[in-house]
Amino acid sequence: MYKLAVLSLILTIASNGFTAFIGSEDHYYDDCLHPGSNPVTVYDKEVREEGQLLVTKEDTVRVPTSGFTDSPITCISVINQETDENGGYVSVLTGGVGSTFVTFHFKSQLSKGFDFQVSVYYNNATTAKDVTV
Repeated sequence: MYKLAVLSLILTIASNGFTAFIGSEDHYYDDCLHPGSNPVTVYDKEVREEGQLLVTKEDTVRVPTSGFTDSPITCISVINQETDENGGYVSVLTGGVGSTFVTFHFKSQLSKGFDFQVSVYYNNATTAKDVTV
């Protein structure tokens, strides 16, 4: 009986990934309480990695990739394009709304990929200096 329980746990982890038990990251990120009266898009791209058998895919994306915006970011929306529970996870490592940059960490479930639409905005009164997207 004990061997059957252990085998069941191993199969569950192999098919769903260990994150099913931890849950420290989310499938989406939305921080858009005060987007401003005329938001300007800093970044609007798809971040995607294909799945690979028994591999967890990860990626880190900084917006803007170099430099800073002159004024703080006012809105961040990261939408998981996978509508089922097979999608990846996203978290903010540094920066974010109120800062002049943001760094995201993306992670897939075991043997799965991820596909996110990432949008970052700041208020129209701002300009960008030395920004690379």
